[in-house]
Amino acid sequence: MTSNKGSLQRRIAAGEADPISDRERAQLQEIRQTYIRRFGVDPEAHTVSKTA
Repeated sequence: MTSNKGSLQRRIAAGEADPISDRERAQLQEIRQTYIRRFGVDPEAHTVSKTA
């Protein structure tokens, strides 16, 4: 599988991006919890492909 990194991911890897703040981290957690309540699945959960 090929990994396509976005520009932000490249900047993070190069140490050029600012880390997220505690406030941003809390907002992200709220968004994740809302998503899980609405759709019943963690958006970060990795799924196994059922095709061979």
